[in-house]
Amino acid sequence: MLLQRAACQRETGDLAAVIADCSAALGGVIAGEMTAQALLMRALAYGATEKYALGVKDCAAMLDLDAGDGRARNTLRCMKAALVTCSSLQLCAERFAGEHKV
Repeated sequence: MLLQRAACQRETGDLAAVIADCSAALGGVIAGEMTAQALLMRALAYGATEKYALGVKDCAAMLDLDAGDGRARNTLRCMKAALVTCSSLQLCAERFAGEHKV
């Protein structure tokens, strides 16, 4: 039921609610297809809210369940690329701000 509600909330753009419902659905138990769905949905919501490191953790947990899961592997690759890009942009912004203090 929580995953169905999370899917509806994803459609309305309420990503915080998606993350909350997926977390509640996981309830500390990591096993089965429902878990993989919750992890993937939460990873994608983390990515959409630029919380890439958390998305990477969820993808890694999916791969622990099934090392051959293509969804997890593709999402993990995208999350890692976004994490690197954001880190690089943040570093550049900090350097720029430091060089242009008034």
